[in-house]
Amino acid sequence: MDIDYIITGIGLICTVTSIIGAIKSLSYYKKSKNLTVYANNNTAYIESKKIISLFGDFLKFAAPRENRGVNIRMEISQNADAIRKSIDQIREKLSVKDLEDVEKILSTDEFDVEEYIDSIITCAILEDNAFPVDANYYTAKKAFLEMQKLLKNKIIQAEESLV
Repeated sequence: MDIDYIITGIGLICTVTSIIGAIKSLSYYKKSKNLTVYANNNTAYIESKKIISLFGDFLKFAAPRENRGVNIRMEISQNADAIRKSIDQIREKLSVKDLEDVEKILSTDEFDVEEYIDSIITCAILEDNAFPVDANYYTAKKAFLEMQKLLKNKIIQAEESLV
């Protein structure tokens, strides 16, 4: 009889211990998930900074010039390809909802930034071996800046969820 009470008590203690462990495990899982979201958003933000830097480098190719040993078309194409890779990296790191927000910025009814980047990669937009700084350039730059701002806000939100 006394053994039944002892065994029941031991079982009760084990059950309570398991419940406490499960609660701690769930809390750890949520923190780990939030940390992963923060890290991915931070990586996307860093990629957006690279995009803006590379996009600014196109201004160096705005004036036609002849430099020996420099293939301007290839350099412009390589910069645009690096921007494309950064956009792909951002796609890989963001959640579906965050990616939809970025896609809304990059692709509107009036202008599609990715088509513009593709035309830079193929050098289809070059005029007299120079990069045209026109309305499309500034529209794409504005879209990238808006994307960076959105990603910065996502980082701040994710940071607050870590506390």
